[in-house]
Amino acid sequence: MTGSNSHKLNTSENDFQKSWTGKPYWIRLENNLVFKIPAQFTAFWILKDHPEIILSESRPASVPLVIALGFSMFMPNFQGYTADNFLNEFDENEIKVLSIEPASGASTEPGAPGSYPPNQFYRLQKYGVIDPSKFEDKYGLRCYDEKPFDKDMGPIQICYGMRDASLDEYIPLRVYMPPYSVNAKFPIMQTTYFTKKYGGLEITWRAHAKHFSHWKEIDSQISKYIDQWNMTEDSHVSR
Repeated sequence: MTGSNSHKLNTSENDFQKSWTGKPYWIRLENNLVFKIPAQFTAFWILKDHPEIILSESRPASVPLVIALGFSMFMPNFQGYTADNFLNEFDENEIKVLSIEPASGASTEPGAPGSYPPNQFYRLQKYGVIDPSKFEDKYGLRCYDEKPFDKDMGPIQICYGMRDASLDEYIPLRVYMPPYSVNAKFPIMQTTYFTKKYGGLEITWRAHAKHFSHWKEIDSQISKYIDQWNMTEDSHVSR
């Protein structure tokens, strides 16, 4: 058994070293925000085989335009990929930022479609997805039972509350609840919301539901990385 585990670890380390580029990934969004994403937070083993993608320590003359930014980080310290986790397809400690993309502030108008949380919450009530009179408070959020569309998937709650007091912004979080159904092989919590940062962004992230108590630290770290990796030269772009 010891020999088998040792061989597996060595193989993983070898695969990691063979794939590792060590070079950050440069992208530009449609609102001309430019980001320099450290290699360990990207799927570097895939990116290195795509010559159209620019991996460089220094800013390229022309930064490729993409629809959305995405990256992964891992609990408990919000580190990036390592030799121990980069080949794990379903790692319970992975926080996957599925999409960060420009969004119009028009979605903040009362009743407007889109991902502005107060409007999302209104629609949840309007269409009977939740009963606003029945709730419980968890980890700084108010949680409502989602009316089941598939009972085989077990209980799901939609939780809502303040995500950033300084911006007066809220978050809707859809969370699979224990005891997890055997059909929910990878129970998750997931959110999509509009933030006014940088003129308007829509952010979607997900994580294993067992990290529910850490939702605020996760969301705050995503915001910190967005600020840290922003290399936009226009200093007038609002944060």
